[in-house]
Amino acid sequence: MNINHERVFIVEDDAMVRNVLSQVLLENGYLPVAMASAEDALSIETFVDRIIFDVFMPGMGGIEGIARFREQWPDAKVIAISGGWGTMDKHKALEAAKRVGADCVLAKPFTNEELLEAVA
Repeated sequence: MNINHERVFIVEDDAMVRNVLSQVLLENGYLPVAMASAEDALSIETFVDRIIFDVFMPGMGGIEGIARFREQWPDAKVIAISGGWGTMDKHKALEAAKRVGADCVLAKPFTNEELLEAVA
């Protein structure tokens, strides 16, 4: 295992997805920091290098969260993830995320390799 000690913040409302992402990152040498809402992400006061943002979440939601996060942390790498919701296609949601500042997007489901490539 390559240990690089880089923190990766995960903003995902689904606890199972949050746990799986955390485990994959941990097993690959990253230090995951998981939270359940965009509001939690915006309260971060420590340095943020990379953050994974789910697009559809209760409360603020990922699109507004990414835009506000980008204002607070302009140099952080933002990775948006989405599986869609209701009638909203995941690809349209991810396009919207790119427009507000996501550097990279991943459509759920994605592989561990795709996740690690996006984070790297």
